[in-house]
Amino acid sequence: MKMKNLFPSLPKVLIAFIIFISCTKTETAEPAVTLPANIYTFNSIFDIGNNNNASDIRAEVKFLTSATISDISEVRFVLVKTSKTFTENQIKDLKSGNYFVVSTANTEKQIIKPNNNQKDSDGDMIANGVAYNAYMAIVGKGNSYQLSKPIEITLTDKAPLAGDYRGVWNDALFKDFIVTMRIEADYTGKIYYSDNFKACCGGGNDGSVKLVVSGNTISSFEVNQYLGSYKGGHCEAKYTAKGEVQDDIILSISNLTGADCDGEHTPGTVKFTRL
Repeated sequence: MKMKNLFPSLPKVLIAFIIFISCTKTETAEPAVTLPANIYTFNSIFDIGNNNNASDIRAEVKFLTSATISDISEVRFVLVKTSKTFTENQIKDLKSGNYFVVSTANTEKQIIKPNNNQKDSDGDMIANGVAYNAYMAIVGKGNSYQLSKPIEITLTDKAPLAGDYRGVWNDALFKDFIVTMRIEADYTGKIYYSDNFKACCGGGNDGSVKLVVSGNTISSFEVNQYLGSYKGGHCEAKYTAKGEVQDDIILSISNLTGADCDGEHTPGTVKFTRL
């Protein structure tokens, strides 16, 4: 059956155009969402390797759990040379590969470990000796953007476990005793029976420390205790233990043995977390 022309006075091309327009669904731009302030904040950032690329970086961020995840299209971990400025308006112009995509999860504490091929915002490979500002860049629905406050990092070739630590010491005599420790590049250092790197009982520290580490295994952890003044003397003691490296920044010490002027401390554990 031949279809009747409903528009006899109009050219066929114009009729086809009218039909196309009438059958096409009108698409409207997605409205921009209002993102709450400080969706991501940095807790810490560390140099944990000697690969001379972005895989040497470990960052811990805090996520605002009251934020609506469905309002977030993408989260990007961005490294920007400290000599350059970076604003929210530049987030949308970042090229793929010049940032690391972070999975969104409604978890307050999140760990970020970039890939070795991540580049900085300029498209240059991440390298030792360059000072960077790290940002969390949030892309919201409807082209809304948010940039976290930055945290600075410069990668160097050094012993990955060297640094300052806060520990929780538990043994037969002491429970949840807070200590601090400073480890040098040769994995020797000092321990302090306080939470602020000060000796408990006079002197510069409360003992020397030595670690033997291979991969994630701590085959030997040794503390030679020497207190400035405690119970009329120096309360000298030697503690030995073993342990393992957990999550790149935790030294989990177990099977600690030793005795001092307070008595027998065996068995003991210490959990050190890098600061």
